[in-house]
Amino acid sequence: MERGIIRVNGERVNDDYVLDGSERIQLDGVIHLERPVPCPNMIEFIHEDENYLVVNKPSCIPVAPGEPFFKNSLIHILEDDYYKTDLKRKC
Repeated sequence: MERGIIRVNGERVNDDYVLDGSERIQLDGVIHLERPVPCPNMIEFIHEDENYLVVNKPSCIPVAPGEPFFKNSLIHILEDDYYKTDLKRKC
């Protein structure tokens, strides 16, 4: 953290920063080669309003980030490709 390799929501933070679970963690200088999703661009929007977003997605796209797909997950695809940045995650 002292070298600025780890950022939280794009900002450098002190080593006493406590995560609340909604942050986006970035590791600068760390290379992670992720496999491409085998069926990109196959997300169908069924319904969208101020409270819900209903999509039909192929089974090959994971919903949440996890091994081996961290960036190529439904959450990140919606945020990055469809600009759905106000998604509320309930875990």
